[in-house]
Amino acid sequence: MSSALPNFEQALAVVNAYAGDLAKSLRREREDVELSHALGRVLAQPLLADQDQPPFARSTRDGFACRAEEAARHKLLLLAGSTRAGEAAAGPLPRGAVWEIMTGAAIPIGADAVMMLEHVENRGDHIRLLPPRKIKAGENVVVQGAQAERADPHHRLV
Repeated sequence: MSSALPNFEQALAVVNAYAGDLAKSLRREREDVELSHALGRVLAQPLLADQDQPPFARSTRDGFACRAEEAARHKLLLLAGSTRAGEAAAGPLPRGAVWEIMTGAAIPIGADAVMMLEHVENRGDHIRLLPPRKIKAGENVVVQGAQAERADPHHRLV
């Protein structure tokens, strides 16, 4: 038996032959099975979402939906309304205002962040972000479709 190492071409031929045999042994016919029998199997095609998840921008904290740029000025902002989790989304957020919101509730149109309850001064009908706190657009918000985007209904897999 020779102890000489194979050259590049010989090694490549061995690897290609092995890869070809492996691909043939892994190739199986497509079959439909009950979900309870799918453990250890591979999907024949990608799963496609039928709607965005979440289906709306939602809050990750109890607090006040706001425009981050306005809230970052630490000025009093009018409390324009409130939305609880499970309620319909609020109308547009007025300029210079905030919207009380619960965790999981829909963010009103125009809001781009949520100030946490613990980070604000609450004067009843006016709210302000406590200095020196900062807030940026996107803070404490899960955007619509962040977890799964609705597939194009005309998208066809081959």
